[in-house]
Amino acid sequence: MGLECHVIERFIVFFVHAELNRDRFFSKLLIGCSFYRHICPMARYTNLFTVSASTQDLRRSVVRVFQACNLNLVYEAADYLVAKEKPGHVTYSQLATVEVLINSLPNEESSAHVNLVVKNEELPLKTNNHCHRVFTLVNQTIVDTQNWQSVQLT
Repeated sequence: MGLECHVIERFIVFFVHAELNRDRFFSKLLIGCSFYRHICPMARYTNLFTVSASTQDLRRSVVRVFQACNLNLVYEAADYLVAKEKPGHVTYSQLATVEVLINSLPNEESSAHVNLVVKNEELPLKTNNHCHRVFTLVNQTIVDTQNWQSVQLT
């Protein structure tokens, strides 16, 4: 039986070349996902906020948070911002990337969900790893400087 692995926008799609019933397919899928985590380890921490602010004010707030955390803004779109740590203080695999996705709520003009992701290529062997410290710093900066309500912390 052959197994092909394709990564498509943060999702892993596995194609199993065999006649498998549904249960066996999903067990193979789960084994493949855990295999992928072992060959491409990554520390990743997320938080979801609900914010009462216009999208423009929210984007300005996110940029201020990046600046306060000493992060370089590397990409900016209407609803998506990416910042990276400045190199020189940690190894390359420990450099954190911070992604912020802003989803405007359809029923409320001045509210949005903000999805915050902090990740790096570091193998997260300890709970207090560099990526987690950057995640804590960004979240603490948001709490200290912004009036955002956290909905979910994972």
